[in-house]
Amino acid sequence: MRSYLVRILACCLVLFGAGTVALGSVGSAASVTTAASQSVAPAAKVEAQVLADTANGKIGAFVVLLADQADVSAAYNIKDKNSRGWYVYNRLKNKADQTQDPLKATLDAVGVKYQSFWVANAIVVYNGSRAIVDQLAARSDVKLIESNDSYRGIEDPQIADLTPADNQPNAPTTIEPGITDINAPAVWSMGYTGQNIVIGNADTGMQWDHPALKPHYRGWNGTTADHNYNWHDAIHDSSGNPCGNNSMFPCDDNGHGTHTTGTTSGDDGAGNQIGVAPGAKWIGCHNMDRGNGTPARYTECFQWFIAPTDLNGNNPNPALRPDVINNSWTCPASEGCAAGTLETIVNNTQAAGVFVEASAGNAGPGCSTVSDPPAIYSASFSTGAYQSSNHVLAGFSSRGPSTYYSPPLLKPEISAPGVGVRSSYPTNSYASLSGTSMAGPHVVGSVALLWSARPQLERDITTTKQILENTANPNVVVSPVQTCGGTPSNQIPNNSFGYGRVDVLAAVNSVPLATPTPGGATATPVAGTPTATPTQCGASAAWVNKMNLPAVRTRALGAYYPGNGKFYLLGGRTSDSAGSDVLNPTEYNPATDTWTQKAATFPTNFVNNMAGGVITISGTQQIIAVSGNFATGTTTTGSVYLYNPNTDAITTLSSDPWTPGVMSSTVPGGFTVLNNKLYVIGGIILNVGNSSQIWEFDPTRAAGSRWLLKNAILPVPLSYVPVAAIGNVIYTAGGTTYDGTTLTDSTNSYAYNPGTDTIFPLTNQIPRATGETRALNYNGKLWVLGGGRVSPNPSNEVDIYDPVAGTWSVGLPFNNARRNDGADSDGTHIFLAAGYATTTPTNSLEVYNPATSCNTPTATTVPATNTPVPATATSTAVPATATSTAVPATSTPAPTNTPGGHTNTPVPTNTPAPTNTPGGPTNTPVVPTVTPTDCPNPFVD
Repeated sequence: MRSYLVRILACCLVLFGAGTVALGSVGSAASVTTAASQSVAPAAKVEAQVLADTANGKIGAFVVLLADQADVSAAYNIKDKNSRGWYVYNRLKNKADQTQDPLKATLDAVGVKYQSFWVANAIVVYNGSRAIVDQLAARSDVKLIESNDSYRGIEDPQIADLTPADNQPNAPTTIEPGITDINAPAVWSMGYTGQNIVIGNADTGMQWDHPALKPHYRGWNGTTADHNYNWHDAIHDSSGNPCGNNSMFPCDDNGHGTHTTGTTSGDDGAGNQIGVAPGAKWIGCHNMDRGNGTPARYTECFQWFIAPTDLNGNNPNPALRPDVINNSWTCPASEGCAAGTLETIVNNTQAAGVFVEASAGNAGPGCSTVSDPPAIYSASFSTGAYQSSNHVLAGFSSRGPSTYYSPPLLKPEISAPGVGVRSSYPTNSYASLSGTSMAGPHVVGSVALLWSARPQLERDITTTKQILENTANPNVVVSPVQTCGGTPSNQIPNNSFGYGRVDVLAAVNSVPLATPTPGGATATPVAGTPTATPTQCGASAAWVNKMNLPAVRTRALGAYYPGNGKFYLLGGRTSDSAGSDVLNPTEYNPATDTWTQKAATFPTNFVNNMAGGVITISGTQQIIAVSGNFATGTTTTGSVYLYNPNTDAITTLSSDPWTPGVMSSTVPGGFTVLNNKLYVIGGIILNVGNSSQIWEFDPTRAAGSRWLLKNAILPVPLSYVPVAAIGNVIYTAGGTTYDGTTLTDSTNSYAYNPGTDTIFPLTNQIPRATGETRALNYNGKLWVLGGGRVSPNPSNEVDIYDPVAGTWSVGLPFNNARRNDGADSDGTHIFLAAGYATTTPTNSLEVYNPATSCNTPTATTVPATNTPVPATATSTAVPATATSTAVPATSTPAPTNTPGGHTNTPVPTNTPAPTNTPGGPTNTPVVPTVTPTDCPNPFVD
């Protein structure tokens, strides 16, 4: 009978304990539907299963994919790993925030339950009628409506009788045979075990305190556990789940997740060497209820992996995302899975620099049985299964090609041990299971080892896939020869097992060594292997937390004073309460990392939101400050002050107040100094609206006439505008719109030329809405530092505009999101202090330190010799059991292009450079008719 949670585990759960066999389930093999374009008729937007679920007055659950999806393709050009993560998160989150409100209003009006996501711009409706489906389908902002159904009853009756495998390995000194087969121990002997790599696992949960898992859990520090950012439970509405709902610690309701996690990184230190990368750390997301999943649950876990949160689902931090995700599950499209939405999600996850591995499924040996998400996608690296003892491809292992695209896509890409794999199992025990679920974790662990050994590859997914494919061992037995997608299995690559068996030693040895060997180990390259002569590199660019201010502060003017090399905060306030205004300048000394409150005092408390900078007036370099308002105040004076740090004196230019501040209670907008003139652009007329005026302060003019109102005006009145001067042009990016009541961030971006007194919009506006922060000229580019007040702002994103290229990029995000901060630069460093972080004032200071120069390693090649290879694996030899160049006794045809776009492209012998990869596949998804079929027996062999 049909029910609604998807049939998942891509493992077959063959346990070799007391000879008992239990079959886990896989979805049926059939074609899939994909996202329709927004221009199609409303009926064509709705998946057939949704129509069936809402027929005859029934209420159904479905996924609404919006037409306007974020473009994150620029992420592939961002070299800094954390910046890439923040960029993707901010782009996705901002797109959802900017486009979902009208749809939410419709859903709120009819009173349905729904859940909003940003990992794809989508909303899941949990109790919608046909009338609601029709109403949504008629909207131009809706692209596709897909099923959120699932299948109930994943476990077979035999599961209750399963007998765990021996809790001790057959020989305490023996590594699990699958681990040895892929040559992981040889990489360990080189000193690389997965250090500094984080593995994510989306599964039935994990027994986190299992002896083989606990030491490798990121949330365990050896003494206490912290599950924030390390665990998420996407099961919210289960009945009878042994873990309950919303578990606050990792819990496994099935055993499958504990097993797959063990294969990626498990080791109890007592002989149970079950994991490929025991030096890596793991984090987990619970996406299945005892083996049952829904697209909503899968979506929630992918979203959490891109930006892990605390246990309450708050404070997302993309810097804590994993490097690689294991997905030992399938979501059968033939059973109504949201294939189009999940494809968008997998693409966005890869754009964030996360390697998405997916088990191929257990519907073999027929062709095109790799038919279900997520394995079918071009962004997923799918894994088939073979038996490690004889390298025979498992009969249950699903074959390609993936017919989701036209032309069909090569699948699987690679294969790994997946028959009789022994790994961890609840409670504190071990079990032997079979399935592509068991094969996938071997590949995930291999990615961790490769990136640990060759960190220059980390998050370079395109090159990593190439390396794994090109170094795979083609010795896989398929008898008789099978032809799928027009390619016989004795041709490499093929749609039976891809490029071959994953060989992590060969992968590591194919890439030059770019960093010193960890742990003091000396790695001698295998003959003929390209290596590099490393040179000592400098530090990477970083935002560094420095000494905090003596007290919290916000709305202060920040200025770097070249006369003494110190950074100053002028004015501002410590809270939003009356009387909290700060009247003394505060000085930061970078040489000693100390703050000092100065004795000089502003004569009034109109010191919030001041405009200013460093100018020279009457031959003396001083900090000019154009007064704003005071805490709770709704009036301004327009007073202009000069602060001399050398004498610690504040003077008032009583002859030259700023006219708008005097006449109309206006707080200055954006400001910058260009050619020793201060420019104030826009402003906020308190309780009225914004100003579009541009004012120039020239200290060389006569007293009483130093201010000049320019003829040019902002096309859109703005306040709190990020502004900086580059060359002879002033650039603005963002700014706040104001109707007298509500402040709203914007993307308005302009270039103003004071010489010609002309202003025009930038062709490329800043890619995110922001305001209430500073922009700086840093190395000839415009750096916009976070800011903004409308959720998800304030932000810590750094947006960088290149005025020569006319393009935007994303820089390294700072540590603490904030707005209304004080900031400036000395030309080498950026000082960022105080502000609201996020809704209350902070006293934190961050300093941006640029990367120091680093010489490029020189690639050399070690000449090949005929030195015999020892039988045992060491850092200088390939184990005799499986060499990286082994070829079957019979002649293997030369690699040829396989339908689906894959080619056997040589990997560069020098350090691979990041590849500019588009955010989505180049193949075109096909839209076949979905014909539900009975689920085939996955154990055909």
